[in-house]
Amino acid sequence: MKKKMFISFVVLIALLLTTSIVFADEFVDDVPKDSHKIRTKWNLQGSFLSQRDPEFVGQNWIYNIQIKEAMDGEYSKGVIEFTSADSVITAHVEATKTNYLYWSGYPALENNIASVGWAEYKGEVYNFMSIYSEGWIWIILSHDDYADEWASGGVFQGAERIYQLLAIGGHYAIDTYEWDPHYIHD
Repeated sequence: MKKKMFISFVVLIALLLTTSIVFADEFVDDVPKDSHKIRTKWNLQGSFLSQRDPEFVGQNWIYNIQIKEAMDGEYSKGVIEFTSADSVITAHVEATKTNYLYWSGYPALENNIASVGWAEYKGEVYNFMSIYSEGWIWIILSHDDYADEWASGGVFQGAERIYQLLAIGGHYAIDTYEWDPHYIHD
């Protein structure tokens, strides 16, 4: 009896080990394998004059983008900060997409990285959507959920926008927008 139990136990252990090895390539902590690995690091800094939102038009802003873009953008993390005098917008990245649909129709903006998450500004918490390319930088703050726009490749529309900063390359840019991803994994 003990011998049969021991053999059954050994067979069970062997099956469990074999099963875990077979499925180990697909998931890690219930996340599809490699989805959470960092594909690209974004460390971008510069400044611009905003041309959106009457409160901000003509105001000089300094931006600092620190994003770790995951293989699956839904696992990306980071912080984007916009500073102008005493005004600071701190955006906490929860997901990213490269070559985001909203700007992909503009040839000069096809290479872009979009991000969404939550942001702090003037003591309030907002949802945000942001897009960065070689030619533009844009952030929109809203109280609305971004899920539908994010899924369709759009952005917050008119009345949904509480605040926004936008700079277009050329004479609006103080610094040139540098497209400088640091590739980690392909």
